Amino acid sequence: MKMSLKAARVNADLKQYIVCKHLNISKATLIRWEKNKAFPTTPQFKEMCKLYKCTADDIYIPDIFSSPIC
Repeated sequence: MKMSLKAARVNADLKQYIVCKHLNISKATLIRWEKNKAFPTTPQFKEMCKLYKCTADDIYIPDIFSSPIC
């Protein structure tokens, strides 16, 4: 079962400020990622997977291009 970015961070027992410092991003950026309002770049995502000790397949990223446009 896939987990959200937030769940992956919590499972890794990491606080937001630690992730932000490691990825050199703002807390607001991480919050947007965790709420699926924005998404990390591929290199950032790979680094998050290393930090969270999981694979990219373990994390659910919504497919923003598959939703119908009204």
